[in-house]
Amino acid sequence: MCTAVIFTDEAGHLFWGRNYDWSVTYGEKPVIMPKGFTIKCYFDSPVQAEHAAIGMAVDYHGYPLFFNCGNDAGLAVGGLNFAGYAQFAPGPVEGKTNIAAYEVPVWVAANFSTVDEVEAALEDTVIVDAQVGPDMPVVPLFSDCFSAATGTYYYNTVDDPALRCACLADYANADPSALVEPEVKLCRP
Repeated sequence: MCTAVIFTDEAGHLFWGRNYDWSVTYGEKPVIMPKGFTIKCYFDSPVQAEHAAIGMAVDYHGYPLFFNCGNDAGLAVGGLNFAGYAQFAPGPVEGKTNIAAYEVPVWVAANFSTVDEVEAALEDTVIVDAQVGPDMPVVPLFSDCFSAATGTYYYNTVDDPALRCACLADYANADPSALVEPEVKLCRP
């Protein structure tokens, strides 16, 4: 189960991080999506990215399957793994913006500048259970987290009270005395 950490310092700088709770590689690597990049959409015609983005992704036949990324407007997005708990629409819904679950991070990074814009767009959006490709499974996750210095929004595709218990169970045997103070060095321009 993945976790995200988000905070803003006194100067208004946004810090966004997350972990990857898996023990295998999917071929993820840093990927840059330039402004104007043509994005193939599962339910719509291709569109041009309004924003450049950089993040960790799998390059799937030229499509950036972002796990997390940030765009040139300062908006960050991450898809967090809640395997077995996520629920998506089984198919597209007429009259709504239909987005395949795997498209959410790139859709957000390419099209929006603020958390408020994302939140407003999600009111008329359906996240649909759709397969990335014939050799890839349906995305088994997720809950999305969108952040900018102006705020954070969580779009939860999980509708199961048991998830809260599962999350807490991860920390049931945690030993605070075993925690080590990390040495963190921030690089500033």
